Amino acid sequence: MLQVFVPTRGRAKRRRTIKNLHLEALHTRNVINCCVVIPECEEDQWTDYSLPVQTVPDEWRIEDIRQHILRKCPGDYHVVLDDDLTFYHKIGLKEKEKITSEEEAVALMGHISELLQTYHHGSLSTTLNHHFFDRGLRECERALCVHFYRPSSVPTDFRFMDCKEYEDMHCTLTLLERGLPNVVSYYYILSNSTNSKGGCSRYRTLATQNEYAARFQSVHPKYVKTTAPKYSKVWKGDKIGVRVQWKSAFKSSATTM
Repeated sequence: MLQVFVPTRGRAKRRRTIKNLHLEALHTRNVINCCVVIPECEEDQWTDYSLPVQTVPDEWRIEDIRQHILRKCPGDYHVVLDDDLTFYHKIGLKEKEKITSEEEAVALMGHISELLQTYHHGSLSTTLNHHFFDRGLRECERALCVHFYRPSSVPTDFRFMDCKEYEDMHCTLTLLERGLPNVVSYYYILSNSTNSKGGCSRYRTLATQNEYAARFQSVHPKYVKTTAPKYSKVWKGDKIGVRVQWKSAFKSSATTM
């Protein structure tokens, strides 16, 4: 059974991912085993839900929470979901249809479960990139907002906090470098709200993004290049970008293993 985790902070009233994927119902039906991961200071805001709640120290960042889920939570297959997601079926090159029913959510979880029988880690396409490709599966790409994986496949010395604010890219790239291709499903699409109030926005700033971009590049110098600062509407300033050679990292692993 899939072990589904939704880390969240400051969004107890919204619960977008939980509602859009009917996670309470899927947990009750034993389709998945779902847990909401929240800071201790918000425990009293979740007493009205039937989903299990796991509290973590208030001072933990998302990197600490991801590490905790990876190493301390049970299950052969983990699915970690951002808390502000909407999901769609991809029905054409550019067309999509919103997932609204419980049975559609069941089918999505079944799809992820099937993928994990073949792949060690993966994600879904996003509204930013899905229109470039037809429906299908693609390998060795960036994973965003939805991260499913086999915990046993992640190296024991791996630490999310080694690349703060680039922790998910760090994980994907590490596994590619170890010779484990990921899969991104273009049968489904997700959308999110970048840097919206709550969540990681309490500590992520333009300055930290730029600082940790350089750190990410230093940890993976062969496959990550930083780009010149460019004005970002989201961050309201000049943001340093990163370019990651996902496929090159995987291809090179074959010659070094």
